[in-house]
Amino acid sequence: MKDPRRLLEDLVDRLGLRPRPDPAVDAEVAAWIAAPGLDDDLRDDTAVPYVTIDNVGSRDLDQALHAAIEGDGFVLRYALADASYYTRPGSALWRRSLAMGSSYYLPGFAIPMLPEALSEGIVSLNPAVPRRAVVFTLRVDAAGMCLEASVHRARIVSRAKLSYEGVQRWFDAGQTGDARCDAPEVRASLVAFACLGKARIAEAAARGVFPLHRFEAEVDLDPADPRRLRAITRERHDVERWNEQVSLLCNMEGAKLLQSLGRDDEDVQAVYRVHLPPLRDRLADLEEVLGALAERRGLEARWRWRQGRDDLAAWLDGLPRDEATGRLAQAVQRQVRYTYRASEFQARSGPHHALGVDGYARMSAPMREVVGIFSHKELLEALKLVAPRPRAEDLATREAVIATANEARRRQGEIDKAVDLMVLDQLLGDDLAQEPTERPWRAGTVVGIRPTRVYVALDGCAVDLKVYSVDLERMYGTSYREDRQVAMLPVVMDGGAPMFVMGDLVEAQVRHWDAGRARFVIDLRQTTD
Repeated sequence: MKDPRRLLEDLVDRLGLRPRPDPAVDAEVAAWIAAPGLDDDLRDDTAVPYVTIDNVGSRDLDQALHAAIEGDGFVLRYALADASYYTRPGSALWRRSLAMGSSYYLPGFAIPMLPEALSEGIVSLNPAVPRRAVVFTLRVDAAGMCLEASVHRARIVSRAKLSYEGVQRWFDAGQTGDARCDAPEVRASLVAFACLGKARIAEAAARGVFPLHRFEAEVDLDPADPRRLRAITRERHDVERWNEQVSLLCNMEGAKLLQSLGRDDEDVQAVYRVHLPPLRDRLADLEEVLGALAERRGLEARWRWRQGRDDLAAWLDGLPRDEATGRLAQAVQRQVRYTYRASEFQARSGPHHALGVDGYARMSAPMREVVGIFSHKELLEALKLVAPRPRAEDLATREAVIATANEARRRQGEIDKAVDLMVLDQLLGDDLAQEPTERPWRAGTVVGIRPTRVYVALDGCAVDLKVYSVDLERMYGTSYREDRQVAMLPVVMDGGAPMFVMGDLVEAQVRHWDAGRARFVIDLRQTTD
Protein backbone atom coordinates (compact mmCIF):
# COMPACT_ATOMS: atom_id res chain seq x y z
CA MET A 1 0.00 0.00 0.00
CA LYS A 2 1.17 3.54 -0.77
CA ASP A 3 2.02 5.99 1.99
CA PRO A 4 -1.41 6.72 3.54
CA ARG A 5 -0.55 10.37 4.22
CA ARG A 6 0.13 10.88 0.52
CA LEU A 7 -3.11 9.13 -0.42
CA LEU A 8 -5.00 11.31 2.05
CA GLU A 9 -3.38 14.48 0.70
CA ASP A 10 -4.38 13.41 -2.82
CA LEU A 11 -7.95 12.89 -1.59
CA VAL A 12 -8.00 16.40 -0.12
CA ASP A 13 -6.84 17.83 -3.44
CA ARG A 14 -9.36 15.78 -5.42
CA LEU A 15 -12.22 17.05 -3.28
CA GLY A 16 -10.94 20.63 -3.50
CA LEU A 17 -10.78 21.05 0.28
CA ARG A 18 -7.44 22.80 0.59
CA PRO A 19 -7.97 26.56 1.05
CA ARG A 20 -6.03 28.68 -1.41
CA PRO A 21 -3.60 31.34 -0.20
CA ASP A 22 -5.47 34.60 0.23
CA PRO A 23 -3.65 37.81 1.19
CA ALA A 24 -6.95 39.34 2.34
CA VAL A 25 -7.45 36.47 4.81
CA ASP A 26 -3.88 36.84 6.04
CA ALA A 27 -4.39 40.57 6.57
CA GLU A 28 -7.57 40.02 8.58
CA VAL A 29 -5.91 37.37 10.73
CA ALA A 30 -3.01 39.70 11.48
CA ALA A 31 -5.42 42.50 12.38
CA TRP A 32 -7.39 40.29 14.77
CA ILE A 33 -4.24 39.01 16.44
CA ALA A 34 -3.16 42.60 17.00
CA ALA A 35 -6.58 43.60 18.39
CA PRO A 36 -8.54 40.48 19.53
CA GLY A 37 -11.38 42.44 21.09
CA LEU A 38 -10.78 41.34 24.66
CA ASP A 39 -11.25 44.88 25.97
CA ASP A 40 -14.69 45.31 24.41
CA ASP A 41 -17.80 45.69 26.52
CA LEU A 42 -17.81 42.05 27.63
CA ARG A 43 -19.07 40.52 30.84
CA ASP A 44 -16.12 39.51 32.96
CA ASP A 45 -16.42 35.74 33.58
CA THR A 46 -12.73 35.21 34.27
CA ALA A 47 -13.50 34.18 37.87
CA VAL A 48 -15.58 31.21 36.66
CA PRO A 49 -13.36 28.07 36.72
CA TYR A 50 -14.08 26.83 33.21
CA VAL A 51 -12.26 23.81 31.79
CA THR A 52 -12.25 22.24 28.35
CA ILE A 53 -12.73 18.49 27.88
CA ASP A 54 -11.84 17.11 24.47
CA ASN A 55 -9.77 14.51 22.67
CA VAL A 56 -6.14 14.33 23.70
CA GLY A 57 -4.82 15.81 20.46
CA SER A 58 -7.47 18.48 19.94
CA ARG A 59 -6.10 21.97 19.39
CA ASP A 60 -9.25 23.79 18.22
CA LEU A 61 -11.16 24.05 21.49
CA ASP A 62 -14.74 25.14 20.81
CA GLN A 63 -16.30 24.63 24.25
CA ALA A 64 -15.46 25.17 27.90
CA LEU A 65 -17.81 24.26 30.72
CA HIS A 66 -18.52 24.89 34.36
CA ALA A 67 -21.24 23.04 36.27
CA ALA A 68 -22.53 23.60 39.78
CA ILE A 69 -25.11 21.91 41.96
CA GLU A 70 -27.69 24.48 43.00
CA GLY A 71 -30.46 23.35 45.33
CA ASP A 72 -31.79 20.11 43.91
CA GLY A 73 -30.72 21.01 40.37
CA PHE A 74 -27.80 22.33 38.37
CA VAL A 75 -26.42 25.44 36.73
CA LEU A 76 -24.42 24.80 33.58
CA ARG A 77 -22.28 27.52 32.06
CA TYR A 78 -21.29 26.46 28.56
CA ALA A 79 -18.80 28.84 26.95
CA LEU A 80 -18.45 28.62 23.18
CA ALA A 81 -15.63 30.16 21.16
CA ASP A 82 -16.80 33.52 19.80
CA ALA A 83 -15.92 32.77 16.20
CA SER A 84 -18.70 34.98 14.80
CA TYR A 85 -16.93 38.05 16.26
CA TYR A 86 -13.91 37.40 14.06
CA THR A 87 -15.67 35.90 11.03
CA ARG A 88 -18.27 38.38 9.79
CA PRO A 89 -20.36 38.27 6.60
CA GLY A 90 -18.62 40.24 3.87
CA SER A 91 -15.13 39.59 5.24
CA ALA A 92 -12.43 37.49 3.65
CA LEU A 93 -12.60 35.08 6.60
CA TRP A 94 -16.32 34.67 6.02
CA ARG A 95 -15.77 33.93 2.32
CA ARG A 96 -13.22 31.26 3.24
CA SER A 97 -15.57 29.72 5.83
CA LEU A 98 -18.48 29.71 3.41
CA ALA A 99 -16.37 28.11 0.68
CA MET A 100 -15.22 25.30 2.99
CA GLY A 101 -18.43 24.74 4.96
CA SER A 102 -16.63 23.04 7.84
CA SER A 103 -13.33 21.67 9.02
CA TYR A 104 -12.44 18.25 7.62
CA TYR A 105 -10.92 15.46 9.69
CA LEU A 106 -8.62 12.76 8.31
CA PRO A 107 -6.28 10.29 10.03
CA GLY A 108 -3.32 12.22 11.39
CA PHE A 109 -4.38 15.71 10.35
CA ALA A 110 -7.26 18.10 9.73
CA ILE A 111 -8.10 20.84 7.26
CA PRO A 112 -9.38 23.66 9.48
CA MET A 113 -12.16 25.93 8.28
CA LEU A 114 -10.50 28.91 9.97
CA PRO A 115 -6.76 29.59 9.70
CA GLU A 116 -4.78 27.88 12.44
CA ALA A 117 -3.72 31.22 13.93
CA LEU A 118 -7.39 31.64 14.82
CA SER A 119 -8.65 28.07 15.25
CA GLU A 120 -5.70 27.04 17.42
CA GLY A 121 -4.87 30.54 18.60
CA ILE A 122 -6.92 33.56 19.60
CA VAL A 123 -10.36 31.99 19.01
CA SER A 124 -9.62 28.62 20.62
CA LEU A 125 -10.46 28.41 24.33
CA ASN A 126 -6.91 27.53 25.31
CA PRO A 127 -6.00 27.32 29.01
CA ALA A 128 -4.63 30.18 31.11
CA VAL A 129 -5.28 32.91 28.53
CA PRO A 130 -8.23 35.31 28.16
CA ARG A 131 -10.65 34.51 25.35
CA ARG A 132 -13.93 35.83 23.98
CA ALA A 133 -16.87 33.44 24.42
CA VAL A 134 -20.60 33.20 23.84
CA VAL A 135 -21.85 31.79 27.14
CA PHE A 136 -25.03 29.75 27.55
CA THR A 137 -26.25 29.69 31.15
CA LEU A 138 -28.67 26.80 31.61
CA ARG A 139 -30.61 26.04 34.79
CA VAL A 140 -31.55 22.38 34.93
CA ASP A 141 -33.69 20.51 37.45
CA ALA A 142 -32.83 17.22 39.14
CA ALA A 143 -34.65 15.30 36.40
CA GLY A 144 -32.44 16.81 33.71
CA MET A 145 -35.06 19.24 32.34
CA CYS A 146 -33.84 22.71 31.37
CA LEU A 147 -35.88 25.34 33.21
CA GLU A 148 -34.20 28.51 31.98
CA ALA A 149 -31.66 29.52 29.33
CA SER A 150 -29.84 32.79 28.78
CA VAL A 151 -26.96 33.88 26.57
CA HIS A 152 -24.31 36.57 26.93
CA ARG A 153 -20.90 37.46 25.56
CA ALA A 154 -18.04 37.26 28.02
CA ARG A 155 -14.32 37.22 28.58
CA ILE A 156 -13.26 33.91 30.11
CA VAL A 157 -10.10 32.08 31.17
CA SER A 158 -10.08 28.28 31.03
CA ARG A 159 -8.35 26.72 34.03
CA ALA A 160 -7.20 23.57 32.24
CA LYS A 161 -7.25 21.63 28.99
CA LEU A 162 -8.56 18.20 30.03
CA SER A 163 -9.14 15.07 27.96
CA TYR A 164 -11.92 12.50 28.00
CA GLU A 165 -9.43 9.78 28.85
CA GLY A 166 -7.78 11.78 31.63
CA VAL A 167 -11.03 12.82 33.30
CA GLN A 168 -12.33 9.24 33.04
CA ARG A 169 -9.17 7.95 34.75
CA TRP A 170 -9.66 10.56 37.48
CA PHE A 171 -13.24 9.42 38.11
CA ASP A 172 -12.27 5.74 37.94
CA ALA A 173 -9.53 6.34 40.52
CA GLY A 174 -12.02 7.79 42.98
CA GLN A 175 -11.69 11.43 41.90
CA THR A 176 -7.99 11.67 42.51
CA GLY A 177 -4.67 11.45 40.71
CA ASP A 178 -4.73 14.51 38.41
CA ALA A 179 -3.63 17.81 39.94
CA ARG A 180 -5.70 19.81 37.46
CA CYS A 181 -8.88 17.92 38.38
CA ASP A 182 -7.98 17.85 42.07
CA ALA A 183 -8.14 21.64 42.36
CA PRO A 184 -11.19 22.24 44.61
CA GLU A 185 -13.08 24.53 42.23
CA VAL A 186 -12.49 22.19 39.28
CA ARG A 187 -13.34 19.07 41.34
CA ALA A 188 -16.72 20.52 42.34
CA SER A 189 -17.49 21.41 38.71
CA LEU A 190 -16.55 17.95 37.40
CA VAL A 191 -18.67 16.20 40.04
CA ALA A 192 -21.65 18.38 39.14
CA PHE A 193 -20.95 17.80 35.43
CA ALA A 194 -21.09 14.02 35.96
CA CYS A 195 -24.38 14.26 37.88
CA LEU A 196 -25.84 16.52 35.20
CA GLY A 197 -24.71 14.20 32.40
CA LYS A 198 -26.34 11.22 34.08
CA ALA A 199 -29.55 13.20 34.63
CA ARG A 200 -29.63 14.18 30.96
CA ILE A 201 -29.14 10.57 29.86
CA ALA A 202 -32.05 9.54 32.09
CA GLU A 203 -34.18 12.41 30.74
CA ALA A 204 -33.45 11.33 27.18
CA ALA A 205 -34.44 7.76 28.02
CA ALA A 206 -37.74 9.08 29.39
CA ARG A 207 -38.31 10.64 25.95
CA GLY A 208 -37.59 7.30 24.30
CA VAL A 209 -34.05 8.19 23.23
CA PHE A 210 -31.38 5.59 23.87
CA PRO A 211 -27.76 5.52 22.67
CA LEU A 212 -27.39 3.65 19.39
CA HIS A 213 -23.60 3.85 19.31
CA ARG A 214 -22.05 2.16 22.32
CA PHE A 215 -18.69 1.86 20.56
CA GLU A 216 -16.54 4.43 18.79
CA ALA A 217 -14.77 3.54 15.54
CA GLU A 218 -11.44 5.29 15.07
CA VAL A 219 -8.96 5.36 12.21
CA ASP A 220 -5.64 7.11 12.70
CA LEU A 221 -2.05 6.97 11.61
CA ASP A 222 -0.26 4.21 13.49
CA PRO A 223 1.93 5.87 16.16
CA ALA A 224 4.43 3.02 15.76
CA ASP A 225 4.66 3.55 11.98
CA PRO A 226 3.15 6.73 10.46
CA ARG A 227 3.27 5.11 7.04
CA ARG A 228 0.40 2.89 8.13
CA LEU A 229 -3.19 3.31 9.27
CA ARG A 230 -4.63 1.87 12.45
CA ALA A 231 -8.34 1.10 12.79
CA ILE A 232 -9.86 0.23 16.14
CA THR A 233 -13.19 0.15 17.89
CA ARG A 234 -13.46 1.09 21.53
CA GLU A 235 -16.21 1.52 24.06
CA ARG A 236 -17.05 5.15 24.69
CA HIS A 237 -16.12 6.64 28.06
CA ASP A 238 -18.82 7.84 30.43
CA VAL A 239 -17.16 11.27 30.31
CA GLU A 240 -17.70 11.40 26.55
CA ARG A 241 -21.37 10.57 26.98
CA TRP A 242 -21.80 13.23 29.67
CA ASN A 243 -20.03 15.81 27.53
CA GLU A 244 -22.20 14.86 24.58
CA GLN A 245 -25.29 15.44 26.69
CA VAL A 246 -24.36 18.98 27.73
CA SER A 247 -23.47 19.81 24.12
CA LEU A 248 -26.81 18.48 22.91
CA LEU A 249 -28.62 20.43 25.61
CA CYS A 250 -26.94 23.64 24.48
CA ASN A 251 -27.97 22.98 20.88
CA MET A 252 -31.55 22.18 21.87
CA GLU A 253 -31.89 25.30 23.99
CA GLY A 254 -30.27 27.38 21.24
CA ALA A 255 -32.93 26.14 18.84
CA LYS A 256 -35.68 27.03 21.32
CA LEU A 257 -34.30 30.55 21.67
CA LEU A 258 -34.14 31.00 17.90
CA GLN A 259 -37.68 29.69 17.52
CA SER A 260 -39.04 31.94 20.27
CA LEU A 261 -37.25 35.07 19.14
CA GLY A 262 -38.04 34.42 15.49
CA ARG A 263 -41.78 34.42 16.10
CA ASP A 264 -41.66 38.14 16.85
CA ASP A 265 -38.69 39.18 14.74
CA GLU A 266 -38.60 38.64 10.98
CA ASP A 267 -34.89 39.46 10.98
CA VAL A 268 -34.08 36.13 12.69
CA GLN A 269 -32.91 33.86 9.86
CA ALA A 270 -32.17 30.66 11.76
CA VAL A 271 -30.72 27.38 10.48
CA TYR A 272 -31.88 24.10 12.02
CA ARG A 273 -30.62 20.53 11.88
CA VAL A 274 -33.59 18.35 10.91
CA HIS A 275 -33.63 14.56 11.19
CA LEU A 276 -36.84 13.06 9.89
CA PRO A 277 -38.08 9.73 11.28
CA PRO A 278 -37.60 6.55 9.25
CA LEU A 279 -40.04 6.03 6.41
CA ARG A 280 -42.88 3.68 7.23
CA ASP A 281 -41.91 1.27 4.47
CA ARG A 282 -38.39 1.04 5.90
CA LEU A 283 -39.81 0.28 9.32
CA ALA A 284 -42.07 -2.35 7.75
CA ASP A 285 -39.01 -3.90 6.10
CA LEU A 286 -37.17 -3.84 9.43
CA GLU A 287 -40.06 -5.57 11.20
CA GLU A 288 -40.09 -8.23 8.49
CA VAL A 289 -36.32 -8.78 8.65
CA LEU A 290 -36.25 -9.02 12.45
CA GLY A 291 -39.20 -11.40 12.39
CA ALA A 292 -37.43 -13.57 9.83
CA LEU A 293 -34.26 -13.52 11.93
CA ALA A 294 -36.16 -14.56 15.06
CA GLU A 295 -37.79 -17.38 13.14
CA ARG A 296 -34.55 -18.54 11.53
CA ARG A 297 -32.65 -18.56 14.83
CA GLY A 298 -35.53 -19.72 17.03
CA LEU A 299 -35.34 -16.62 19.20
CA GLU A 300 -37.64 -15.76 22.05
CA ALA A 301 -40.33 -13.11 21.62
CA ARG A 302 -38.28 -10.18 22.92
CA TRP A 303 -36.10 -10.33 19.78
CA ARG A 304 -39.14 -9.50 17.62
CA TRP A 305 -39.95 -5.83 17.06
CA ARG A 306 -43.40 -4.76 15.92
CA GLN A 307 -44.08 -1.39 14.36
CA GLY A 308 -46.70 0.62 16.23
CA ARG A 309 -46.46 -1.55 19.35
CA ASP A 310 -42.83 -1.28 20.45
CA ASP A 311 -40.80 1.93 20.68
CA LEU A 312 -37.80 1.08 18.51
CA ALA A 313 -35.12 2.82 20.59
CA ALA A 314 -36.40 1.42 23.89
CA TRP A 315 -36.75 -2.07 22.39
CA LEU A 316 -33.21 -1.97 21.05
CA ASP A 317 -31.78 -0.73 24.34
CA GLY A 318 -33.53 -3.56 26.17
CA LEU A 319 -31.96 -6.37 24.16
CA PRO A 320 -29.51 -8.58 26.06
CA ARG A 321 -25.83 -8.03 25.23
CA ASP A 322 -24.10 -10.77 27.17
CA GLU A 323 -21.40 -13.03 25.83
CA ALA A 324 -23.92 -15.34 24.21
CA THR A 325 -26.02 -12.65 22.52
CA GLY A 326 -23.53 -9.83 21.86
CA ARG A 327 -22.98 -10.68 18.19
CA LEU A 328 -26.68 -11.05 17.54
CA ALA A 329 -27.34 -7.65 19.18
CA GLN A 330 -24.56 -6.16 17.06
CA ALA A 331 -26.23 -7.40 13.87
CA VAL A 332 -29.67 -6.19 14.98
CA GLN A 333 -28.33 -2.74 15.80
CA ARG A 334 -26.80 -2.55 12.32
CA GLN A 335 -30.18 -3.33 10.77
CA VAL A 336 -31.81 -0.58 12.83
CA ARG A 337 -29.19 1.89 11.61
CA TYR A 338 -30.07 1.06 8.01
CA THR A 339 -33.60 2.37 8.57
CA TYR A 340 -32.48 5.85 9.64
CA ARG A 341 -32.54 8.76 7.25
CA ALA A 342 -29.69 11.24 7.08
CA SER A 343 -30.15 14.56 8.84
CA GLU A 344 -29.76 17.84 6.99
CA PHE A 345 -29.67 21.57 7.59
CA GLN A 346 -32.84 23.50 6.76
CA ALA A 347 -34.29 26.98 7.16
CA ARG A 348 -37.43 25.69 8.86
CA SER A 349 -37.40 24.04 12.24
CA GLY A 350 -38.42 20.40 12.26
CA PRO A 351 -38.10 17.23 14.30
CA HIS A 352 -34.80 15.65 15.19
CA HIS A 353 -35.91 12.04 15.38
CA ALA A 354 -32.72 10.60 16.86
CA LEU A 355 -32.84 13.09 19.74
CA GLY A 356 -36.59 13.08 20.26
CA VAL A 357 -36.97 16.87 20.07
CA ASP A 358 -38.91 19.25 17.80
CA GLY A 359 -36.06 21.68 17.21
CA TYR A 360 -32.29 21.44 17.08
CA ALA A 361 -29.59 23.91 16.03
CA ARG A 362 -25.81 23.63 15.81
CA MET A 363 -24.34 26.04 18.34
CA SER A 364 -21.54 24.01 19.89
CA ALA A 365 -18.94 23.87 17.08
CA PRO A 366 -18.61 27.46 15.85
CA MET A 367 -14.98 27.10 14.75
CA ARG A 368 -15.63 23.86 12.89
CA GLU A 369 -18.88 24.58 11.02
CA VAL A 370 -19.93 27.71 9.17
CA VAL A 371 -23.50 26.99 10.27
CA GLY A 372 -22.32 27.47 13.88
CA ILE A 373 -20.87 30.89 13.11
CA PHE A 374 -24.06 31.93 11.35
CA SER A 375 -26.27 30.57 14.14
CA HIS A 376 -24.30 32.52 16.75
CA LYS A 377 -24.63 35.68 14.67
CA GLU A 378 -28.38 35.27 14.29
CA LEU A 379 -28.92 34.51 17.97
CA LEU A 380 -26.81 37.47 19.11
CA GLU A 381 -28.68 39.75 16.71
CA ALA A 382 -32.04 38.48 17.97
CA LEU A 383 -30.93 39.17 21.55
CA LYS A 384 -29.98 42.73 20.50
CA LEU A 385 -26.35 42.08 21.39
CA VAL A 386 -25.28 42.72 17.78
CA ALA A 387 -26.75 45.08 15.19
CA PRO A 388 -28.68 43.10 12.55
CA ARG A 389 -27.58 42.98 8.94
CA PRO A 390 -30.03 43.75 6.11
CA ARG A 391 -32.76 41.13 5.85
CA ALA A 392 -32.31 40.46 2.12
CA GLU A 393 -28.59 39.92 2.65
CA ASP A 394 -29.21 37.55 5.57
CA LEU A 395 -31.76 35.53 3.59
CA ALA A 396 -29.26 35.01 0.78
CA THR A 397 -26.50 34.25 3.27
CA ARG A 398 -28.64 31.67 5.04
CA GLU A 399 -29.34 29.82 1.79
CA ALA A 400 -25.63 29.75 1.02
CA VAL A 401 -24.84 28.50 4.54
CA ILE A 402 -27.39 25.69 4.29
CA ALA A 403 -26.07 24.59 0.89
CA THR A 404 -22.41 24.57 1.91
CA ALA A 405 -23.09 22.94 5.29
CA ASN A 406 -24.97 20.04 3.70
CA GLU A 407 -22.28 19.70 1.05
CA ALA A 408 -19.61 19.65 3.77
CA ARG A 409 -21.33 16.71 5.46
CA ARG A 410 -21.38 14.87 2.13
CA ARG A 411 -17.68 15.57 1.63
CA GLN A 412 -16.77 14.32 5.11
CA GLY A 413 -18.78 11.18 4.39
CA GLU A 414 -16.79 10.66 1.20
CA ILE A 415 -13.57 11.09 3.18
CA ASP A 416 -14.68 8.56 5.79
CA LYS A 417 -15.63 6.03 3.12
CA ALA A 418 -12.30 6.45 1.34
CA VAL A 419 -10.42 6.02 4.61
CA ASP A 420 -12.32 2.82 5.39
CA LEU A 421 -11.33 1.43 1.99
CA MET A 422 -7.71 2.37 2.63
CA VAL A 423 -7.80 0.51 5.95
CA LEU A 424 -9.25 -2.53 4.25
CA ASP A 425 -6.65 -2.40 1.46
CA GLN A 426 -3.85 -2.23 4.03
CA LEU A 427 -5.24 -5.01 6.21
CA LEU A 428 -5.90 -7.47 3.42
CA GLY A 429 -2.79 -6.43 1.51
CA ASP A 430 -0.70 -7.34 4.55
CA ASP A 431 -2.41 -10.72 4.69
CA LEU A 432 -1.83 -11.36 0.98
CA ALA A 433 1.87 -10.68 1.42
CA GLN A 434 2.07 -13.83 3.55
CA GLU A 435 2.18 -17.38 2.30
CA PRO A 436 -1.35 -18.80 1.81
CA THR A 437 -0.93 -21.23 4.70
CA GLU A 438 0.21 -18.40 7.01
CA ARG A 439 -2.59 -15.94 6.30
CA PRO A 440 -4.77 -15.28 9.35
CA TRP A 441 -8.40 -16.17 9.65
CA ARG A 442 -9.99 -13.00 11.08
CA ALA A 443 -12.99 -13.32 13.37
CA GLY A 444 -16.09 -11.22 12.83
CA THR A 445 -19.87 -11.07 12.92
CA VAL A 446 -22.33 -11.45 10.06
CA VAL A 447 -24.21 -8.13 10.23
CA GLY A 448 -26.05 -8.08 6.91
CA ILE A 449 -27.19 -10.24 4.02
CA ARG A 450 -27.95 -9.08 0.48
CA PRO A 451 -28.73 -11.18 -2.60
CA THR A 452 -25.12 -11.25 -3.79
CA ARG A 453 -23.06 -10.76 -0.63
CA VAL A 454 -22.55 -11.20 3.10
CA TYR A 455 -21.44 -8.28 5.28
CA VAL A 456 -18.97 -9.14 8.04
CA ALA A 457 -17.93 -6.71 10.79
CA LEU A 458 -14.40 -7.68 11.79
CA ASP A 459 -13.63 -7.84 15.51
CA GLY A 460 -11.59 -4.95 16.85
CA CYS A 461 -11.53 -3.18 13.52
CA ALA A 462 -13.55 -0.24 12.21
CA VAL A 463 -14.20 -1.74 8.76
CA ASP A 464 -16.57 -4.30 7.26
CA LEU A 465 -15.87 -6.99 4.71
CA LYS A 466 -18.10 -7.87 1.77
CA VAL A 467 -17.97 -11.57 0.93
CA TYR A 468 -19.66 -12.32 -2.38
CA SER A 469 -21.88 -15.31 -2.98
CA VAL A 470 -19.87 -16.26 -6.09
CA ASP A 471 -16.83 -16.71 -3.84
CA LEU A 472 -18.82 -18.87 -1.45
CA GLU A 473 -19.94 -20.96 -4.41
CA ARG A 474 -16.34 -21.42 -5.53
CA MET A 475 -15.26 -22.37 -2.01
CA TYR A 476 -18.07 -24.81 -1.21
CA GLY A 477 -19.02 -26.15 -4.62
CA THR A 478 -22.68 -25.15 -4.55
CA SER A 479 -24.77 -22.14 -5.44
CA TYR A 480 -25.98 -19.85 -2.66
CA ARG A 481 -29.24 -18.00 -2.30
CA GLU A 482 -30.27 -15.19 0.01
CA ASP A 483 -33.18 -15.90 2.37
CA ARG A 484 -35.28 -12.92 3.55
CA GLN A 485 -32.19 -10.74 4.09
CA VAL A 486 -31.15 -12.76 7.15
CA ALA A 487 -29.36 -15.80 5.76
CA MET A 488 -27.21 -16.94 2.86
CA LEU A 489 -28.12 -20.58 2.20
CA PRO A 490 -26.43 -23.22 0.05
CA VAL A 491 -28.76 -24.55 -2.62
CA VAL A 492 -27.53 -28.07 -1.84
CA MET A 493 -28.25 -28.25 1.88
CA ASP A 494 -26.96 -31.76 2.49
CA GLY A 495 -23.56 -31.36 0.86
CA GLY A 496 -21.74 -30.03 3.88
CA ALA A 497 -21.71 -26.39 2.78
CA PRO A 498 -22.44 -24.01 5.67
CA MET A 499 -25.17 -21.42 5.86
CA PHE A 500 -24.45 -17.92 7.11
CA VAL A 501 -27.01 -16.15 9.29
CA MET A 502 -27.02 -12.64 10.75
CA GLY A 503 -25.40 -12.70 14.16
CA ASP A 504 -23.12 -15.65 13.35
CA LEU A 505 -19.53 -15.71 14.51
CA VAL A 506 -17.46 -16.34 11.38
CA GLU A 507 -13.86 -16.23 10.22
CA ALA A 508 -12.63 -14.62 7.00
CA GLN A 509 -9.40 -15.07 5.08
CA VAL A 510 -8.26 -13.17 2.00
CA ARG A 511 -7.56 -15.44 -0.98
CA HIS A 512 -6.40 -13.08 -3.75
CA TRP A 513 -6.94 -9.74 -5.44
CA ASP A 514 -9.33 -9.89 -8.42
CA ALA A 515 -7.99 -7.16 -10.71
CA GLY A 516 -10.85 -7.57 -13.19
CA ARG A 517 -13.48 -6.80 -10.55
CA ALA A 518 -11.18 -4.54 -8.49
CA ARG A 519 -11.93 -6.35 -5.25
CA PHE A 520 -10.53 -8.86 -2.81
CA VAL A 521 -11.72 -12.45 -2.95
CA ILE A 522 -12.53 -13.61 0.58
CA ASP A 523 -13.00 -17.09 2.00
CA LEU A 524 -15.55 -17.37 4.80
CA ARG A 525 -16.19 -20.15 7.27
CA GLN A 526 -18.37 -20.80 10.28
CA THR A 527 -16.74 -21.06 13.67
CA THR A 528 -17.59 -21.21 17.34
CA ASP A 529 -16.22 -19.39 20.40
